[in-house]
Amino acid sequence: AAADPGTARREAAIGAALARAGGGLRNASLTVGLVAAWLAIRPTFIEPGWRPPVGDLVFLGEVLLLALGQWLGLRLTLDADLFADLVRDPDLAGFDAAMTGLRLMPKAKAGRSMAARIAGVRRLARLLGLVLAVQIALLVGFLLFGVV
Repeated sequence: AAADPGTARREAAIGAALARAGGGLRNASLTVGLVAAWLAIRPTFIEPGWRPPVGDLVFLGEVLLLALGQWLGLRLTLDADLFADLVRDPDLAGFDAAMTGLRLMPKAKAGRSMAARIAGVRRLARLLGLVLAVQIALLVGFLLFGVV
């Protein structure tokens, strides 16, 4: 049974808010990733030809985490806009038809409840939070134990 339109709109608004909040972590991930990557390769610019070995690992890790963080942040930004559209028109069947028709969603995911969609946003936001935490740990570890 479909939820009444008022409830569906409120659920979609909650999903949009969660996605926007999670997407905000994208900026933090970008900042931490760029700072850590710069610190990891900075010795090369100070003393050409020399870089602490741990710097290469930190740089590689931060670049990979930075890419993952940006991808997750972009997904959350897109989800925020899509949930905002569902606030205006909570027709999930029509939404699913458009998304699958444009090949932006696998057909297997069509027909999910609003609660299942919101759970997906929460998973993305938690994963982005984890990426950010690892980025910060790498940065702090490099500052404490690396050569800066």
